[in-house]
Amino acid sequence: MFHRFLGVDQTGAALAGGRRARPLPAVLLEVPSSGEPGWVKQVELPDLTRESVLSLLSSRSDREGSQGAVILDGVLGLPEKFRAREESGSGFLWQQFFRAAQMQGEDGRRYGRALGEKFFAEIWSGPTDQMPTRTCERWARANSVFQLHPFQKNIQTGTFRLWRELGQAGKPWIHIWPQDCDQVGEFGPWLFEGYPSLLWRELLGLPTRDLSRLPAQVGRVLAERHLSLRMAPDLTQALARSPDLADAFVLALGGALLQLDQALWLPLDPRSTEGRAAAYEGWIAGLRRDASSSATKRPDSTERSTSVRPSAAAKASPAKKSPGAASSQGASRAPRTRE
Repeated sequence: MFHRFLGVDQTGAALAGGRRARPLPAVLLEVPSSGEPGWVKQVELPDLTRESVLSLLSSRSDREGSQGAVILDGVLGLPEKFRAREESGSGFLWQQFFRAAQMQGEDGRRYGRALGEKFFAEIWSGPTDQMPTRTCERWARANSVFQLHPFQKNIQTGTFRLWRELGQAGKPWIHIWPQDCDQVGEFGPWLFEGYPSLLWRELLGLPTRDLSRLPAQVGRVLAERHLSLRMAPDLTQALARSPDLADAFVLALGGALLQLDQALWLPLDPRSTEGRAAAYEGWIAGLRRDASSSATKRPDSTERSTSVRPSAAAKASPAKKSPGAASSQGASRAPRTRE
């Protein structure tokens, strides 16, 4: 069971001529336990590297951050058409992370729209009507990293930035859901693909990012679950001003609520079309078929995806100890959808 959730909203904004990127909007939430209230606060996250993430998720009793989960507003997968033989989804994805980490423009640029566009064009380029998409993207009506128009580059550019930073360690250092579900019980934090708009709608009951209604809706949702959450005063004020930070907050809260509802670990039938796709392409945390019918394209945010072996998800039973992951919670309840 996870005790800490790090919600991260993506941004591809480059600084210093593309040599570094703007810090990521991030919120850290510790779930309530033993009748004690939980807490949530805004945190500094300069990048998505191993060092930065573990500095927030690890503790004296959990140096590997195994009780922590990152709910990321970023794509964590690619369409199945790019699968090479029996290659696993996470294995292929890590190769892309390492490739992104090595990519650099002739002028020393390491971030920015042009570099991100070049990176993904090396994987696929072609007519829009032939653009490959993931199953979860079609269900959620979410944009693809290959989509160039309309001119909202934060999905492609922001995802390139995240992949670059994840790959800077030169080796896998975080488990990716759902591709790595056969690794439940091993040390280390977990990474989930989140979709803020989905969580705003499905968990908070807000069809749009209405910052003025966020505090009341959060209070209602927590009261319904008999939960108490201490929020730093500066975070309350910041949420009223920043849609990006509000998305990070909703991602962190969404991860905690999905876990509470036993819907964080996706119970897809590995024999189904979507189950086979998720094993390689990844999936959006909380996305379910009935929610996909009401999904709308996110107006101004990014999307992300993660792959795992759905067959392994069934292995994660409550009886199996998992320092960093809740057990296969979704076995009896369909997960919520990503907005």
